[in-house]
Amino acid sequence: MSDPIPDISFITTCKGRLGHLKQTLPQLTAFAGCEVVVVDFDCPEGTRHYVRANHPGVRIVEIDGQPLFNASVARNAGARRANGAKLVFVDADIVLAPDFLDLVRGIPKEHFAEFVFRNDVRGTCVVERSAFDEVAGYDEVMQGYCGEDVDLYHRLQLMGYQRHVLPEAGVSCIIEHSNDERVANYGVGRKLSFAKGKLYREIKSLLMRFEMKADIDLRFRRELWKRIDDLFRSKDVFSDGAFIEIPLPKIDSPPFIANCTFERSLRFTVKVDLS
Repeated sequence: MSDPIPDISFITTCKGRLGHLKQTLPQLTAFAGCEVVVVDFDCPEGTRHYVRANHPGVRIVEIDGQPLFNASVARNAGARRANGAKLVFVDADIVLAPDFLDLVRGIPKEHFAEFVFRNDVRGTCVVERSAFDEVAGYDEVMQGYCGEDVDLYHRLQLMGYQRHVLPEAGVSCIIEHSNDERVANYGVGRKLSFAKGKLYREIKSLLMRFEMKADIDLRFRRELWKRIDDLFRSKDVFSDGAFIEIPLPKIDSPPFIANCTFERSLRFTVKVDLS
């Protein structure tokens, strides 16, 4: 007889954070009737071996050949393996409160939920599987420490899902560590990486409003990310400023002014002050 399908799946990822996971995973596995998925994202500490030996009931996703961490890829991989109708993404440094499950079960289906009391807990997300799939999950084009969680929340809101703020009491403990440790496996600096993500998210946001959909063509997103990456590598962005321009569809002209052409574009100028 097969095991019953869980209502709720907890998904956590690990690359170089096994020390954190050892402190947080016991609470996740203590939530009765729930599924726990751990994504070993090419973890140099052998996360998969520890989990398999100490928490045999946990589902393990193994991703190899990835020297740099990509939170979106890791979380999406965990979601694909999860069976729950409601997904809970939580970082390896967050110890959830024992009664957190009561909070999750009280969230209406048309809502998604996040913590807002500290920036380093905003990656915790409660979302219906159907809503997560509707917006195509996390954007895997985004690389580095770049706000992929904020991007997901914006797309959920664009599709009509309401934001639910989880109370601070839902967290028992945040394992403190430095910002350098936080981005150690991203291969990029924290501030410039987040600035790249901010520009990317703002451009996507405006384009999605024009097209009234929660996803933009993958090829376009890849090209956009490359253009943004090139912009932040240019010398101009640290002096006079650099700009990126995105063409928009032309405005249709009525017949009696058919000789008129209306073109439009988005233009963003970025300047980084290193003083």
